[in-house]
Amino acid sequence: MNNIQILAIDIAKNVFQLHGNDKHGHCLLKKRLTRTKFPEFIANVPACTIVMESCGGTSYWARKFNGMGIRSN
Repeated sequence: MNNIQILAIDIAKNVFQLHGNDKHGHCLLKKRLTRTKFPEFIANVPACTIVMESCGGTSYWARKFNGMGIRSN
């Protein structure tokens, strides 16, 4: 998991799908998390770029990530 460069997140109401790729585009992580476990997992992810779909919850989670010192796009 230390080699993840991009972490893509599909935000849903109760379950989030995560997909992490290395710099060559190879999949290193596929994970499904509940809303309650999501913040704890993200807090422990090594430095990487986080990308999310554009939806109502994106701004909320981007502010949470920035508060944890994580850059999101």
